[in-house]
Amino acid sequence: MHKVSQSKAKNLYLRRYLKTKKMRKINLILALLFAFTCNAQVTNTPPYDSKEKQNEEVIHQIVDQMAEFPGGMNALNRCIRENLRYPEEAAKNNIQGTVVVQFAVMKDGSVDKVTVYAKAHPLLDAEAVRVVKLLPKWNPGKIKGKEVNSYFIIPVAFTLQ
Repeated sequence: MHKVSQSKAKNLYLRRYLKTKKMRKINLILALLFAFTCNAQVTNTPPYDSKEKQNEEVIHQIVDQMAEFPGGMNALNRCIRENLRYPEEAAKNNIQGTVVVQFAVMKDGSVDKVTVYAKAHPLLDAEAVRVVKLLPKWNPGKIKGKEVNSYFIIPVAFTLQ
């Protein structure tokens, strides 16, 4: 049998003790972080009186009937073209590209929560967002015949001739 000297045994014991003590500290810190994040998630959840009220805030990505621009896609393209102003600095520097814009069509047909889904250039992105915010009311999307909030994504192309 292998004999270990007393000083080596103490040293080994001390290393194991310190290692477990460090692990306990790490586990305690992780447990506290987990508890804190769980508490933060619970406290940041808005209070809802009913499931109906909660559903009013939902913006659906998949709907039975997509939101429609009055007059169809041709009318939407015409509206964007009429309101689009090519940024002067972008034209000077020959900056071109396509900005993909995501927005929500709310139950009442209004356009809300406009964001850039795929960027081209900051000047072009800002102009695309501005134009989408100017769009008139849409026919909202529907699920089972009921009007709902839904997302819509469109490309806005900037080309110089």
